[in-house]
Amino acid sequence: YLFPFFSIGVGLDAKNSSTYVIQIDENALNLGNRAYYVNKTIEKSEELTAYLDYTVDITVLLGGDRNTSRRDMTEMIEFEQSLAQHVMTVEQARDESVNYRNITLKQLKEVLPDFDWDMILTRTFKKITKVELKDDEKIVTSTLDFLTKLPDIIKKTPKR
Repeated sequence: YLFPFFSIGVGLDAKNSSTYVIQIDENALNLGNRAYYVNKTIEKSEELTAYLDYTVDITVLLGGDRNTSRRDMTEMIEFEQSLAQHVMTVEQARDESVNYRNITLKQLKEVLPDFDWDMILTRTFKKITKVELKDDEKIVTSTLDFLTKLPDIIKKTPKR
């Protein structure tokens, strides 16, 4: 299941392949790799300029005003750039000692109280299982550092 900033699913535990666990991973950047965003400006980055032009063209095709669309899509890319500052590098994503965090649902709620994890997980799994998740449910995440910074990034972003 995908949320705007992270994905949730069930998969084999990387450290115990006989066990299935809930997995939470980053899902924040439309261009995928953080290298496209970090230490770049839209004006000086060929990729970000092309991305901006593409998103503006799509919004105009859907009926948006070109100037308003350019302003809004520029702000969207700037928001993604702020997210990219906290997304793992490719090297970090490959390093299991950095990106493997085994925690319980209770610990997840304590570390990330800004998210309603009971609601998020219930909505994610309600159509596929009737199992009620307990606080001792095992969760593996590679994104704990990113998720702890996410509420502040969202709060600093102007609402629409």
